[in-house]
Amino acid sequence: MDRNQQFFVAAMVELSLGAFAVLLGQFVGANPHAWMPPTDDSIGLAIGFGGGLMLGLGMAGAIQWLEHLQWDWIQRISMQAEGSIRKLLHGCNAWHVLSLSLAAGAGEELLFRGWLQESLCSTRSSNYH
Repeated sequence: MDRNQQFFVAAMVELSLGAFAVLLGQFVGANPHAWMPPTDDSIGLAIGFGGGLMLGLGMAGAIQWLEHLQWDWIQRISMQAEGSIRKLLHGCNAWHVLSLSLAAGAGEELLFRGWLQESLCSTRSSNYH
């Protein structure tokens, strides 16, 4: 299997998590996109996107700051993670990385934050006395 096929399969697996969440929502009753703003709500979408971007950049900044502390255990973890990521992404272009990142973000958010969180919140609130 060449690199393009590997990334296609990986993206499909990630997107299938989102499809699985939608199916679970249909059968179990929890709506995986209940917390998502409608597509015509540009302000809600901008707030969600902007908030996610700010949190992601904040996390990336925190990781960069931790790497500059020169603590031995952080340096070891950083080198191991970088080596693993380099092996996985060797020979990939920006389109591969971007598409896989978007597919993973959409699929995992629908499944975990959408369906799982929604089903746990609805179960918890229905059992609340």
